[in-house]
Amino acid sequence: MTDLATDKPVLVFAVDAIGPAQCNSEYAQYGSGPENGNLVAVNLRFSTAPEFAGSQLGSYFSVSAFDFQFISPDGITHTNLGTAATYGCLQQNQQFTQNPLGAGQQYIGSVVLDLPAPHGTLVYAPSAIGDGGWEWQF
Repeated sequence: MTDLATDKPVLVFAVDAIGPAQCNSEYAQYGSGPENGNLVAVNLRFSTAPEFAGSQLGSYFSVSAFDFQFISPDGITHTNLGTAATYGCLQQNQQFTQNPLGAGQQYIGSVVLDLPAPHGTLVYAPSAIGDGGWEWQF
């Protein structure tokens, strides 16, 4: 993602894998299970440039289940992907940070989503960038 004022890249990210979540947190056993049917982990890497702090994204950009949408094989778009089961699934050190990203930093971790189907199209459309986003079929 680039800073609109300078047209320089300030944030780079990658999706390394999308697949079934292996819930291993001590809190996972207390949950009632997925509300939508399938817990799926999205393994992410993010890197921010030092100029990230001064960009339009720098003071508040974070990543959460609310940034994702899912298009199921029947063509229906689903947006309620962050349920109680997703928050207690993974150990803290495996989860992607929910704090705002800092400048000149690198992050790695997983966001767990509660999806109505095990396969389909995942859409990442963070509200911080306005319109647009990225899609992956899995």
